[in-house]
Amino acid sequence: MASQLGVTTIEHCEAREDPETPTRRAFIARMGALLGGSLAMHSAGARAPAGQEASVGRKIDYPTDLRITKITEVDIVGDRPKMIGKNAVRDDHGQRCREHLVRLYTNDGHHGFGVGRPKEDTLRALVGKNPFDFFEPAVGIRDAAGTSGVKEVEFALWDLIGRVLEKPVYQLIADPGSAAAPGTPVRAYDGSLYFADILYPEKGVARIEEEAAESVRLGFRAIKAKIGRGNKWMDPEEGFARDVAVLKAVRRVIGRDALLLIDANNGYDRAGAMRLLDAVGDVDIYFAEEMFPEDVPECLEFKRFMRERGWRTKLADGEGLRTAEDFRPYLETEAFDVVQGDMRRFGFTEYKRLSRLAAEHNAVCAPHNWGSQFGAFAGVQLAGGIPNFLFVEVDPVVFDVYVMDALQFKDGAFLLPDAPGLGVQLDEAVYQQKYEPKQSVYE
Repeated sequence: MASQLGVTTIEHCEAREDPETPTRRAFIARMGALLGGSLAMHSAGARAPAGQEASVGRKIDYPTDLRITKITEVDIVGDRPKMIGKNAVRDDHGQRCREHLVRLYTNDGHHGFGVGRPKEDTLRALVGKNPFDFFEPAVGIRDAAGTSGVKEVEFALWDLIGRVLEKPVYQLIADPGSAAAPGTPVRAYDGSLYFADILYPEKGVARIEEEAAESVRLGFRAIKAKIGRGNKWMDPEEGFARDVAVLKAVRRVIGRDALLLIDANNGYDRAGAMRLLDAVGDVDIYFAEEMFPEDVPECLEFKRFMRERGWRTKLADGEGLRTAEDFRPYLETEAFDVVQGDMRRFGFTEYKRLSRLAAEHNAVCAPHNWGSQFGAFAGVQLAGGIPNFLFVEVDPVVFDVYVMDALQFKDGAFLLPDAPGLGVQLDEAVYQQKYEPKQSVYE
């Protein structure tokens, strides 16, 4: 069946009404239609059988008379089904998000879209250019003669090129013969367990338990809980005790079959992080993210501590780093097990570089994604194009302009679509009514 979001669902989960937030019932119903199923322990590492590879080679025959004739840009808005509270360093995150949507149109009737914040000069310079002038299959999207700053529109270029070639973006990202097969599951986790106990003090930890249970009902089999309450919002000892209580409560609610991830947003130092894990070692944490500011010796000591106790918890970090090269000292020393370059900041091109560097040092990729629905389905495309992908991070925000008929969710994972480009469409009626009057146009 199809949800109100246009996403094909495999299994349906019943939604629960939240009496504190009257509008939440409708959102949960929509998310319930989007997400359902049981744990999938597969990633997009599965490759297509011999003879079925769909990725392009290093030379592409493309239409030489293709031209970008129009570009539009506009802010779009999305809403979450619940209020997102604090993390260790930032105040309440709220329920509304914005993304900047860029659309590229060509003289043959194709168009592609993506997010980014390009400069006006970049957009004006792209008009009249062939989009394939910016595409090098072995590398990705790059600047070409007379242009710069193309990185800020690279998502739209990938989408456009995929539509012209009638190929999914992940088949363009992949090295020749290495793209994952359509339908391959890509694991996803719910990243929305913030400090709801502080947001709703009358409920406290019980509120976190409710949200964790809701995530399971929506089909997630991997859930990330924020910690670090004592860094800013509570007395340090009280915050530490609350973090311990929350992690034990979440594990109790989600059961032993689901994966539990934690994220401190650098709200601990190494000694505090070690103390925390000693206090909750029995809850079985799959990965620990940003436990303290990244530092090679500190990370290595923390990993040594975990191994001495027999824990297999992975160390995840790097959402604040800006390039693949920034990760090199952490990867060459194996200080990071999971690299988390931001999906929208890195784009597919830089993430392909990061994936190769990470693979050389036995690390996997789980892009940071927050405040974005686009970042989630971009992560699905990346997963199909690189061999060492771990998770898509899901922010439950919903943008009404996105239509995702080709993207299915089953057993805690998205299934790789076989639709061309990003595999997502735009609702033209919504766009024309809500955003077209506000857009900037370059022709």
